Amino acid sequence: MTALWRATSIDAPYFGRGSFWTPSRARAEWYTTTPGFGGPKLYRTEVPDSASILDLRRDPWRVLDEQFGLDRHDYDAAPDHELLADLVPLLAASGAAWAPFCIGTDEEWIRLADDAMVVAAET
Repeated sequence: MTALWRATSIDAPYFGRGSFWTPSRARAEWYTTTPGFGGPKLYRTEVPDSASILDLRRDPWRVLDEQFGLDRHDYDAAPDHELLADLVPLLAASGAAWAPFCIGTDEEWIRLADDAMVVAAET
């Protein structure tokens, strides 16, 4: 089981396809006070070990090339996390529920599924 956290809105929290999560509670807490990113409320979910994962943590562009025929050189100089966010519909077509990836030494997970999931508000 992998615990993931997300900072988002209190009034209209979003947990669906394309939402970003992190296995670091401290990193999620940072997003509660970062204007333009996250939001003031922290939420938690658990991803079972049996969940379908498109693992992009080690060599994301090799995986994207092998699975989807994508080449990093075909895209502008946008950071990988922005490109991955734009590619969510394509990544979701793989059937995976989650796509973990790294930004430097920080790990992020993009939700690819859009079905209901259990989420708990953290205090």
